[in-house]
Amino acid sequence: MKPHHLPYFLALAVLAAPTLPAADVTTETVSGLEIERATAAPTVAGADLRLSFRLYNNTAETQWLVGVTSPLAAGGVLVFRSHHGEETVADGMALLPDETLDFTTSHLVARLTGLREAVCPGDDVPFELVFRRGSATGEADVH
Repeated sequence: MKPHHLPYFLALAVLAAPTLPAADVTTETVSGLEIERATAAPTVAGADLRLSFRLYNNTAETQWLVGVTSPLAAGGVLVFRSHHGEETVADGMALLPDETLDFTTSHLVARLTGLREAVCPGDDVPFELVFRRGSATGEADVH
């Protein structure tokens, strides 16, 4: 496999992964997950906000990331972006044990949609990553 085909292979793996009904998602905090270097850019109310962060899985199990939410937004979406700029909404992303998902790169996107208020430099944006078996919370520094 050529190195430039790897993002497409990963996207297919994510999109082909089976999904669970919403009733199978629990609200417990998942211990062993770390959200680091969470940042966001200033934006206006009503706009979408991209969150940049690194997500580490320090557990012994695969974790399935299925969503992102915030009290400051109407909704959230996980997206895979090709190197051509095409976006595909992901139903979920697998995070293997001892693996990192890097949402600071251009191909993985966690986006809050419909901000309820503007965010300015110096603000913190609380967010929650939703997994099939729980959640993890973080705060993105706006700058």
